[in-house]
Amino acid sequence: MIEAYMDKLEEACRQKGIEKFEIRYRQEANTTLQVYEQKVSEARDNSSESISLAVLHNGKKGRFETADFNEEFVSLAVEEALANAQAIDTEETFFFHDGSGDYKDVARYQPLPQLAETDKIQYLKDLERLAYTADSRVNKVIKTCFAQSSRRLDIRNSLGLKLSRHNDSAYVYIYLSAQSGNVIKTDSEAVCFNRPQDFMPQTLVGAVVPRLVSRLDAVNAESGKSSVVLDKEVAGDLLEAMQSVFSSYSLDVGATKLQGKIGEKVASPLVTIIDNPWLDGGLATAAFDGDGVPTQYKELVKDGVLQKFVYGLALADKHKTRTTGNGGGGLQPVFFNLYIQNGTTSPDEMFGQLGNGVYIDRLNGLGAGLSVASGDFSVGAEGFLIENGKKTKALNQFTVSGNIYQLLQDISAVGNDLDMARSSVASPSLLVVNLTVGGQ
Repeated sequence: MIEAYMDKLEEACRQKGIEKFEIRYRQEANTTLQVYEQKVSEARDNSSESISLAVLHNGKKGRFETADFNEEFVSLAVEEALANAQAIDTEETFFFHDGSGDYKDVARYQPLPQLAETDKIQYLKDLERLAYTADSRVNKVIKTCFAQSSRRLDIRNSLGLKLSRHNDSAYVYIYLSAQSGNVIKTDSEAVCFNRPQDFMPQTLVGAVVPRLVSRLDAVNAESGKSSVVLDKEVAGDLLEAMQSVFSSYSLDVGATKLQGKIGEKVASPLVTIIDNPWLDGGLATAAFDGDGVPTQYKELVKDGVLQKFVYGLALADKHKTRTTGNGGGGLQPVFFNLYIQNGTTSPDEMFGQLGNGVYIDRLNGLGAGLSVASGDFSVGAEGFLIENGKKTKALNQFTVSGNIYQLLQDISAVGNDLDMARSSVASPSLLVVNLTVGGQ
């Protein structure tokens, strides 16, 4: 049925004299389960599918999308897409890809096969039960959630491009609190079922509960300048929040301070930042981008020196360069598996190098507290004191502030603990000098 509908759209475009058009079919199915107090509190299955038609008119792209596959609306879809293209007034010229280039055979993330045999409801019940029994100070398992999705994308266009991909994903999440006296703390953990240990609820409980209860005896941080060890999860969150500084769209609108700095030192020589769409098992591994162009492995920063920005077709043409295979189908490019390359220093060795300072393992409000254009950030944080090279007392929430462009320069050690199993944007732990910590 879908192929026949796409054929009808293609035929209608040609009859209308439209020489350049592209048709995309998307299908998605989602399952969500939640257990609360040993009962299923939510169980949802939903699916959706849609077809979009994009046409080019004098280099401008018009688009029409529908979830109604009634063949009576084929002509309407073509007319609406063409009208939208004629109405657009932008300085950028858009293109469709002709399917040329080397499409690499990639191995994308997939949940391990045993997920199909796993009783998801029982898993969530066990997760909740084990969290309560792990420590008497756990006072509430606020949420346990299992989510699974399956996505399909087909692309064909008038230049001969014909591509298809199918992605599955799954994760489980727990959010809980612990109490001691009047002090209540919360924490969370998740896994993606791409490692054998992810199928044991004890894995999540063993990761989150000790960390959670250790926060109950927290002290206040002292205010002032401090050297800081950023946990790998925190460093990854920062990289994700600042990734647009390497975007050609940010370059185009003046929203990155890296403009004009290709070939210059923008980070510590210990830092290499990679966008790798070919990473085996990566959560964002892909053979082609949103423009249908073959993806490319690329080092955005190598040994501290800025190498390039990421481009799709339209802005590559505008900036008189070539696409990097990061197109999103419009002006905004996309990133794939983005990470800071693994270093050689263990977190414990970083603590020893730090001597006395702060270890940050959680950030709160990063999205609102960071300006990518200026680089300035001020966000809530939690973590631990480092005293004489050892992790000691937990810290109540404090503020940490600085500038992301300066932070890249101030990295004095890169950890050896990079983990891409739970996110497509990641980093090893980082030792950073000269951040500002504000206690309560």
